[in-house]
Amino acid sequence: MTSSAAPIESGDDFLKEELETLRILRASLESMKQLVQEVQKDVETAAGNYDSLAEISKRWKAAMEGARILDEREEKGQKS
Repeated sequence: MTSSAAPIESGDDFLKEELETLRILRASLESMKQLVQEVQKDVETAAGNYDSLAEISKRWKAAMEGARILDEREEKGQKS
């Protein structure tokens, strides 16, 4: 009877080890899920900011072009 009890104990140990491994895996997967969600938020925020930055860039470009035109007019006026 002792010989049949040993395999059961080793089977229980195996199941306990397997259960612990699955718990660790589950915790790791949950951490990865949270990380991916945060990365997704960052990407969505960056995408939203892109539109704002593009608009600001257009305004600066127009302002710089306007300043360049004014400089050219002033230079022409000083030469006359």
